[in-house]
Amino acid sequence: MAKADRRIKKIKKRIVKKLKQIIDTHTCLRSDDDGYFFGEIYADYRDEFDNYTIKKIFNADNARDMFYELLDFDDCEWDYRSELIETIKKHFNENDETFDFDEHEDFIRDWVNENVYFNYPYDHYLNQDVYIDIIVDAGDGNYDYTKNELFGCNYSEKGLEDREKSSLVWLMRQQGYGADDIKEFVENENTQGSKLLVSIYQECINTSTCMNALAFFVKLPLREALDFWRW
Repeated sequence: MAKADRRIKKIKKRIVKKLKQIIDTHTCLRSDDDGYFFGEIYADYRDEFDNYTIKKIFNADNARDMFYELLDFDDCEWDYRSELIETIKKHFNENDETFDFDEHEDFIRDWVNENVYFNYPYDHYLNQDVYIDIIVDAGDGNYDYTKNELFGCNYSEKGLEDREKSSLVWLMRQQGYGADDIKEFVENENTQGSKLLVSIYQECINTSTCMNALAFFVKLPLREALDFWRW
């Protein structure tokens, strides 16, 4: 290695040591297990997506990609990096007149870009509660959800015949009702003292169409709603 190359390498090593000292002493950046420095970009506790933005996320071809696209922190990170450079410049020559910041600015900026990163507050927004409708399709979607018309309609008969793909029947089974209980409920309109069956009966007889889907109206964190989107 040429003498000039060794000198440059030695200078860069001293500069890096000084940069690390400045960051440790004069900033809130921390060092990770790999030796890189990182900082946090925080969201105001009141910040949240509005309804328009939530709809935009779930109307996208890829909701998760849209989520990250809408949360653009590039300007904020640029400001943080600019402040960091100004802090370095301010303290670079303290107690050491050997190096001039302007002379080594390009190297300093490159080192900062390669060794300092910022965590974005994605979790803040992923933890935001959203309200969504979950439509249950037990196979009745292929029949425009007419399989949920258990008590007769303009063109269907009352009863359980050909209702094996009804999501309402699926719901009753999930709640522990057996075949005899469901048959008694549908054929004789016997709600058997059950609040669930009363609710199902009232919903069925008060609908204005034979095409009715079973839907759950739920509140859940946005991160879980994004998982549903993938289905």
